Amino acid sequence: MLGVLGARLLNLPLNKQKLLKNFKKKEYNDSYFKLPVSRISEIKDLEEAIADKIITLEQMCQELANSRNIIFSDVHFSKKQKSHIVKILEEMGDNYVAGMELFRRNHKRNLRKYSKGKISQEELYSRIGYTFLMESYGDFGYKDVVTYLGSKNIKIIGINHPMTKKLEKFLRKMEEEGKRPPFDYPEGTSEEDLNFADFYLRDKYVAEISDDFPKRPFVIIIGANHCVEDHLPRMIKQKSGIDPSVVEWNLEDFEEYGGDVFVNDESYNKLRERIG
Repeated sequence: MLGVLGARLLNLPLNKQKLLKNFKKKEYNDSYFKLPVSRISEIKDLEEAIADKIITLEQMCQELANSRNIIFSDVHFSKKQKSHIVKILEEMGDNYVAGMELFRRNHKRNLRKYSKGKISQEELYSRIGYTFLMESYGDFGYKDVVTYLGSKNIKIIGINHPMTKKLEKFLRKMEEEGKRPPFDYPEGTSEEDLNFADFYLRDKYVAEISDDFPKRPFVIIIGANHCVEDHLPRMIKQKSGIDPSVVEWNLEDFEEYGGDVFVNDESYNKLRERIG
């Protein structure tokens, strides 16, 4: 199914409520919890929809090589999907900058050292406090992506919103106790502190830096719901005037899923039960 996944998918018909054109922050953030993880999962007859749009992996990578901004629709908990991302990155060569939602904007210094081969991946995780995170989430293939990028000395940029150390410590404690949002955050937590969970600000930042690399494509590895055309792709187009290429996935290709997965607590917990 990889052959159908690329810029052409943006042209498929989708039945979805459109966000307000002026990107009102509340509606923008609320919409994330009402959307399927993959736009492909909304198409009733996938074979019919892609009948005239099938291309090979090699053809898709050639198209991506000519793109200014390339968004990989990341299904966070699929290790198999990350192996496909690595295959596509290998086909694309090494002349690009990689932005990863896995990392935060304040990880810039350590990411630079890792990309230049000055620190190991394990030291990178240790320095930014991700050792527990990578172990607790069972990796889900992110280590393979980061390993490949490091082996080619590709510049990695953290695109996730910064988080205060106080909140990071609190959320790690919640994770250790097996708790899920919504939380009663520690006393004194300000609205600015909670910006780390703001989808709007995350997409806005990525769009703002999307044309900072005129000589190299910008590869963006970010959660699937960011990739809906009224979200990050439209923000990038408003910034640069050019549609980004979006690589989507058919969740049925990944056995750890098995159908539509919605972003809410109930479905998340069912997903965790299925994949362990």
